[in-house]
Amino acid sequence: MRDKNGLLCKIALISCGYGIFSDSVIVPIFSRICAEYPDTSTFLTNFTLTGGYIFSLLSSLAAGFLLRYISKRRLLLFGTICFTLGGVGAYFTSSMPFLAFCRILDGISDGVLAVAALSMITELYQEKARAQMIGLYSAVSAAFGVLLSFFSGIIGDHSGNWRTCFLLNLISIVSIVLVFLAVPETPKEEKENRSSLWSAFRLSAARRIYIEYFVSSALYCILFVFVDIYVQEKGFGSSTLSGTISSLGSIFTFLAGVAFAAIYIKVKRIVRFSCFLGLGASFLLLYLSGKVAVSIAAFCLAAVFYSFLYSYYQMRIGTVAPKESLDVHIGVLNAWYNIACFLSAYIPFAVMPIMKTAVVYHSFLPFAVFLCLLGVLFAFQLKKEMQTE
Repeated sequence: MRDKNGLLCKIALISCGYGIFSDSVIVPIFSRICAEYPDTSTFLTNFTLTGGYIFSLLSSLAAGFLLRYISKRRLLLFGTICFTLGGVGAYFTSSMPFLAFCRILDGISDGVLAVAALSMITELYQEKARAQMIGLYSAVSAAFGVLLSFFSGIIGDHSGNWRTCFLLNLISIVSIVLVFLAVPETPKEEKENRSSLWSAFRLSAARRIYIEYFVSSALYCILFVFVDIYVQEKGFGSSTLSGTISSLGSIFTFLAGVAFAAIYIKVKRIVRFSCFLGLGASFLLLYLSGKVAVSIAAFCLAAVFYSFLYSYYQMRIGTVAPKESLDVHIGVLNAWYNIACFLSAYIPFAVMPIMKTAVVYHSFLPFAVFLCLLGVLFAFQLKKEMQTE
């Protein structure tokens, strides 16, 4: 069963992408959690949303290091089990600190799974097949997010107990079984070929990837994290609408992942500038929108553009990094992603005083301008590259 070209192995690898959407349970019910624990500090409250990303950061770096000594398959097993413990354990929440602890376990699993799964995909498959696997990895993760956010919003509104939503994470048991049965063991690196953590920063091309990935992730995650707050501020509806928007965004992420797998070779040169411009336009629409339909469309478009960027940068790091330091580069790339996701819950609050507003979505205007300016810059860079060829 452990054949890299076998269907079960591919399903096991692309079903380990919880990291992108593991927050889909808590986002639609966040306002209910805050209402039950009103005396919790702002820091701890926000930590339950994005604090796990700090531990994802640490576990990403640790996984890149541990892959020198532990097989990718074993790390995949550890990550899937850790996610199940943290994700389902939140059902037993008796206080905000306990929920924060479960979120930490979730965060640790996210970093381990992202590095181990993407490292194995990069090692086992060549560029075309790798693009397909990474695109499908993103797509299946989004499908997981669709299930979680949609049902979490409904359960949160109708069950009377938001803790029940965390039982949705039991679906992750499927991945544990698939990894155990179908993923092959891969050889560890030879000692003389092992690279240090700092080697990941020596390549200028890799540094550019880290920066761009960080910026796009930090700003996009603002939309993901604050969807419920946005809905409340605009007066559009309840947690059911927040969950529906999150699930629709995940559906479009799924479609974008499938599309990326099919067209990456044809569109890889235009992904950067077109997707940054698209993200900027999405933020502008959300800022200006006074209608539910327009805002839903903007959330979905943002999900598509970011999904392409996510898969693009995962592919790019695999092409610029030397083989002997690939695991380290992937670990650092995902560490930057986790830093970005953690900071996303605080970035609007840093901008709001400058704009003299107490409304989160008012901060979307400067984000829109910034993203569009980056998109224009990348377009000029591409034009210059094409002229010199």
